Amino acid sequence: MIVIYGVGIIVAGWFLLRKRQHRKSAIIVMTGCIVALLLELSGKLLSGEESLSAFQREEKNGRKQYMEVTAVVGDETKDFRLEIAPQAYTAEELEKLWQESVESIEELIYPEDLSPDHVDRDLSLPDRIEGMPFMLQWESSNPLLVSQEGRLGSDIKSFGEQVSLTVTGRVEDSSFVGSYQFYLNVFPKGTEAAFFERLGAQISEMEKESRADPGYNLPEVFE
Repeated sequence: MIVIYGVGIIVAGWFLLRKRQHRKSAIIVMTGCIVALLLELSGKLLSGEESLSAFQREEKNGRKQYMEVTAVVGDETKDFRLEIAPQAYTAEELEKLWQESVESIEELIYPEDLSPDHVDRDLSLPDRIEGMPFMLQWESSNPLLVSQEGRLGSDIKSFGEQVSLTVTGRVEDSSFVGSYQFYLNVFPKGTEAAFFERLGAQISEMEKESRADPGYNLPEVFE
């Protein structure tokens, strides 16, 4: 409709300049088209509607967008809720990012003073790597020695045992699957680590037992 009003204004202007005998009619037509055009534009501004023909995706590793749109065909309209995914990675890009992620994972799960040759405390197994598109899942070759959450078991032999942890990375809305296996030698938890684990369990138990009270006191002496 906006285009039609614009054409009407142009034609009326031509008559106004070239056909003096039709000047009065041209002024009336031009005025009507201008008023109709302003009403059309103001209606769109007030309703918050915008004429769209394309969408801009978010960059790679961005978020999904959701948009309400209305398709207009003649006098008929239909509302749609669109889900617009961010730009996708190519297979080559995902493979390269996965290799970088594996290096980051290895740095995260082993603190500076801990090596895969001698693990005697719980590990931190992330489910995501910041800046990477992968969702991580972990699997232990022996959950009794090392759980899928990275916690050491209580039946590890004193001379140590070998365990493998397999991490799998997946990307939403993609067929990509990356996998990597870490090998580590686990030993019984050190005396200090085991002590604080028992202390933490005791504090949690005391909190549960005193929930009917307005508060509870932390232990001043333990073991």
